[in-house]
Amino acid sequence: MFKKSMVIAAPVLASAAIVAAGLGAGTQANAAGGHQPAAPTMSAMRSSSTTTCDGGVQKATRNRGVSGWIYTGSDDGQIIMPGSIIRLHGPRTGRDVLSVNLSAESYLYSGSQGKVKVLLDGVPMAPSDLNTGSTSDAPGYSTFAQNYCRNIGPGRHSLRVVISDNDFGQTGDYFFELKDPMIHVEQSD
Repeated sequence: MFKKSMVIAAPVLASAAIVAAGLGAGTQANAAGGHQPAAPTMSAMRSSSTTTCDGGVQKATRNRGVSGWIYTGSDDGQIIMPGSIIRLHGPRTGRDVLSVNLSAESYLYSGSQGKVKVLLDGVPMAPSDLNTGSTSDAPGYSTFAQNYCRNIGPGRHSLRVVISDNDFGQTGDYFFELKDPMIHVEQSD
């Protein structure tokens, strides 16, 4: 029994170590414009809060992926992420749970702040701040991943993702980018 447990545990522990190392690694630009691996950090393992978005029986899923970089400059205002406009039908009665996962590689110009809002019927979905949305403050290359959740009632609903950059009034064009963003929308009882 002990040998069997060790045979199963060894690959699991090795896989966990590889995943943990990958979470902390990223890339950074060098002076020649190329990219090199960044030093691993433990910041990916820290968490200040936990949110849940649990529903019942799954009714529908929608997946949207965008290839390449989605760019917004600090002087551009909000832009709608291509492919993110999704039309939804609420339940005939009662309420459904709508869960939206958004993930992408990101790049943020030093000194600015990237903002992402997932809007349902024009209103930001939780847990993002109603005014700013979800923010990205880490300059350089990073990962953006967030779950948004809300109950929806009967009728038609519209979902879209908008991104923007805040340069805090500095002169020049600062920018925020998402690379290969993936949107996963799940509707359940």
